[in-house]
Amino acid sequence: DFQYSQARKNFQNLDLLIDSTQQLLDNGEIEFWSDRFDNVNIFYSTPERYTQCKYADLVNAKTSEEGSFLSKYNPVKWNASPKTKDWFPYADCDHCYWTGYFTSRQGLKRMERVGSSFLHAARQIESMAKLSLSREQRTRVAADSWNASPLYELDDAMGVVQHHDGVSGTSKQHVAYDYAKRIAGGMNKANSFVTDALRKILLSSNDDVLDNLTYCNLLNETICTVSQEASR
Repeated sequence: DFQYSQARKNFQNLDLLIDSTQQLLDNGEIEFWSDRFDNVNIFYSTPERYTQCKYADLVNAKTSEEGSFLSKYNPVKWNASPKTKDWFPYADCDHCYWTGYFTSRQGLKRMERVGSSFLHAARQIESMAKLSLSREQRTRVAADSWNASPLYELDDAMGVVQHHDGVSGTSKQHVAYDYAKRIAGGMNKANSFVTDALRKILLSSNDDVLDNLTYCNLLNETICTVSQEASR
């Protein structure tokens, strides 16, 4: 989980695992504990290959003799007893119980919710802003690269924080800081676009009105810069 950037080392380990498993299979040293499997084939796969195999399982199950599905394709006849009760709490080491992340790092969870709401609203404003463009301008915008949107940074940050160690609050502290930094940076960049777009959409006939329109994302708006300097 924390070595994803070490591609060479990871692939070397996987190559070793694949070769060792194949050697054990060739020597007959692997015993199958369930009649669900009659062979093991370990290799680098793809989503397409996995989908094809699952489809083959479905076809084999449907083409089996009516009323007597082969045990290999019929989950009801698998020997292994499925787990049916609650999994929690469980632990992966001494005093490492996976139960606290439902309430951990409330600040980051709140920031993720606010960022997501703001992103959805900003997308709608972006769409409205594009409607006011000329056909030539819309064509130019459509031809831009996929990350040319002023909302891309926030969109990217919100996608990253959806990681199972992100919004859950189970990441290391410096990683949690990085999540918050990415969301804050994305929202700051999106703020300028949203305020500028709203000014053009709502007040296109008078560019001098609300030329200092800003967005304050603090809970206490009275301490925002625009509030402090409004009467000056």
